Amino acid sequence: KEHPKSVLGNDHKERTFSSRSIVIDEVLGLRGIPMWGRMLQVHGEEHSGKSTLLYHLGGAYQHATGRPVWIWDIEGQLDARYLWQCGLNPDKTMTYLRQTEDVDEILKHTVDLLGDGIEEPMCDYFIFDSVACMIPTVTDKDIAKKEALKHQVGDQAKMFKRFMQLLQPRARRADAAIHFVNQQSSIIPSNQKEQQAMKYATVTNWNYTLTGGKAARYFPSIMLMTAKAKAFEGAGKKGEEIWLFPQQGEGNDKIGVGRSWDVNKSQVRVLKNKINSGGYREHHIYIRPGGGIDDWISVRELADHYDLIKCGSKQTIIGKAEAPIATFKSKAEAVQALVYEQRMDILEPLRALTVDAIRADDPRTFAYERSQQDIAAASESDPISGPDLEFESDEDLSADAATDYEG
Repeated sequence: KEHPKSVLGNDHKERTFSSRSIVIDEVLGLRGIPMWGRMLQVHGEEHSGKSTLLYHLGGAYQHATGRPVWIWDIEGQLDARYLWQCGLNPDKTMTYLRQTEDVDEILKHTVDLLGDGIEEPMCDYFIFDSVACMIPTVTDKDIAKKEALKHQVGDQAKMFKRFMQLLQPRARRADAAIHFVNQQSSIIPSNQKEQQAMKYATVTNWNYTLTGGKAARYFPSIMLMTAKAKAFEGAGKKGEEIWLFPQQGEGNDKIGVGRSWDVNKSQVRVLKNKINSGGYREHHIYIRPGGGIDDWISVRELADHYDLIKCGSKQTIIGKAEAPIATFKSKAEAVQALVYEQRMDILEPLRALTVDAIRADDPRTFAYERSQQDIAAASESDPISGPDLEFESDEDLSADAATDYEG
C-alpha cells in the first residue's frame, strides 16, 4: 500500500517561508525557502558566513511558523549565544542543540523526530553543521587495533549518499526542510578537464570539490556559495557607503550598545535552483560580528541603487518623488534618520518599495556574470590574463595571504 502523501495533486504547492532577507528572497530570486523534503546546502571558504546564513534562516522559520528548529552541531564548535544574535529563539522548546559525530545516531534521532509523515512531526526543520564532520562510525576498538585511519577512497561519499537516500523521502513525507553546511576541498587534478577547471573556474565547472562526493551536488534543491568580499571598519566620508553604516567610531546601533561598527561583506552566489526560474544569480549580504545578517544595510543599499533615495541641493527625498515616504532638508539629516537612528517608520515602507522595484526590474540585473577567464575558457574570445576579482582562485588567495603575512 502506498503512502497517502506519495501521490501529488495537480494543484500541489510547497510550503515556503520568507528568509527575512531582501537579498536571499528577492535579489537572488528564491522568493522564499521551500520545505517538502527540500535540501538546501551552503558551502564556501572559511569565515564567509555559511553557518550564519543558515542560523538566520532558522530564525526566520521560527518567526514565520512558531515551530522549533533542531541543530546538529557535528563540528562541536557552536556558541549558543551567537544563535540568539542571529535571530533564533533561545527558548528551550524552540531551539534544540545536539552535539555528536555518530552518523547512525544522527539519522535515528532525525527520523524519530520526523515521524511517519501522517501525524504532525515533532520537528520539521533541521540544520546539519557540517557535512565535513559526518564520517563513518569509528569505535574505541578500531582505535585500539590501529584501524581507525584505514579507509577506502569514497567511504564518506558512499555514507553520505546512503544517509540522504534514507532521510530525504521521510523528510518529504513530513514536509520538512533539511539544511546542510558543507566545506570546499581542493582538487588534485588527474585529467585535463580538472586542470582546466583549476585555471578557469565557471559556475558549472568548479575548481574545488565538496565533502560528501557528488551526492552533495545532486541531492540539494538549492545550492548557495559564499565568499569573503570585504570587511568594513566604518563608512567613508564620501560615496555610497554613507547609506550603509555610520562612519568609523561614531554612534551606537539599536541592536547593542557600545558595539563596534565592524561589518563583513560576503558574496552569495546561487549555483543551483530547482524551485523556480530564478537561475544563476549573485549579490552580497552584510554580517555584523556578534549580530548576524543585517538586512537593513542591504535595504538602504538597494534603495539607493533604484533611486529611492534622492539627494538634491535643497532636500533629500526618501521613496518615490510623486509620493515620498519622508523628506529632509539635507543629506545629513536623512543619513541620521536612516543609518544612525534606523527609523522603522521610514525603513519598512522603503523596503516594500525596494522589493517592488526589484521584481519590476530586468531579471538579468543580478545574474551571474562570467568573468573574462570564463569566456576565454569557453573559447569565445582570445585568452587573457587577470584574476577574477570577486571569486579568486586558491592560488590568488594563497598569494594574498602570503602578502598579508609578509606585511
